[in-house]
Amino acid sequence: MENKINTWLFHILNSINEIESFYEDNPKSIIEYQKEIKQKERWKRI
Repeated sequence: MENKINTWLFHILNSINEIESFYEDNPKSIIEYQKEIKQKERWKRI
């Protein structure tokens, strides 16, 4: 059980870091962030 919780926390932390890195340069809208995520997912499939 503890291992499962650690895995969830790891994924949450990675998500937060990814979101923060997106906003580092300048403030952007959530719509732009969602578009970028969709593009990354497309590239992973290729």
